[in-house]
Amino acid sequence: MNHVSKLLLGTLMLAAASVSFGQTPTNTLNALPDAIQQESMGNLTSPTGDSYIHLFNAGANGGAGNIVAQVYVFDAVDEQLIACCSCPLTPDQGASISAKHQLTVNPLTPAMPSSVTVKLVSTFAGTPATDQTVTGAPGFSAGLRADRTTTHLTANYPGIPANITEVDFKNVTISATEYERMVTTCAFINTDGSGFGICGGCTKGVSAGGGHLPSGG
Repeated sequence: MNHVSKLLLGTLMLAAASVSFGQTPTNTLNALPDAIQQESMGNLTSPTGDSYIHLFNAGANGGAGNIVAQVYVFDAVDEQLIACCSCPLTPDQGASISAKHQLTVNPLTPAMPSSVTVKLVSTFAGTPATDQTVTGAPGFSAGLRADRTTTHLTANYPGIPANITEVDFKNVTISATEYERMVTTCAFINTDGSGFGICGGCTKGVSAGGGHLPSGG
């Protein structure tokens, strides 16, 4: 199957709706202030510049408290989930993600978005550690920290020189319906996306330093 068209995505999603949501999460949705975070990135179709996410595990769960940053990538224009993947983090380990080379390199739909919003959901490292196909599995976790670095072009901000900004991801709350939609779509990507829609995970260290960590959809 080729890339999924946005017109067909809603219909094809019905096939993924049969995914079991019976596993009880360790924490109630939105109970932890830093378990769900979000930020936006732009200028992704420009030949110059990129955006990066920097992550680290603050160690809220102790020395053995491995966590996983579940990554959900949305087209900022039409709100469609175009990719998902995950980034496992040991305590005090850092990682980085390129928007152009990891988040949007393999979208579910054929159109390359010029801007995206990214939701990060912090979970415990369960079995499997990258499980995004069951609501709340393997349980929400504290301790994820994230920031976003992006370029701003003069063409988009007349009178302001091209520049780079860095901001922390914002802690957000979402409805159970929104969260279930994310998980269901990611389950569809894994089972019926023919490889499309699985983003490139993350890279050890800050801003492309080192080899790739294992990634999952």
